[in-house]
Amino acid sequence: MKTQVMTFKINKSYEHWEKNFDSHREIQAAAGMTPLYRGRSEDDPQKVCIVVRMADEEKAANFMEENKDAILESGHILETTERSVYILSLIHISEPTRRRGISYAVLCLKK
Repeated sequence: MKTQVMTFKINKSYEHWEKNFDSHREIQAAAGMTPLYRGRSEDDPQKVCIVVRMADEEKAANFMEENKDAILESGHILETTERSVYILSLIHISEPTRRRGISYAVLCLKK
């Protein structure tokens, strides 16, 4: 499975975009897309980043085209979109050795 990191600008509030994005979980899942993370830039509140696990890049591209109107309504400025696709694997999970509840996962990139 591949992971896509996408950044783009929005022309509406982040809260509006977020609500729209979250309301499409079912159709994202039907397209083989599992959102892992979403958030905005610390430096630019109009810049958004999402990380999505994809079963099929072609289905994900079709999802974007078929839902273009809803994506535009969310405030996503399509021409600002930058995509990177990675093949990620979990390489280590550590249980905390201290009493504090700290756990971490480290990911590596495969070419």
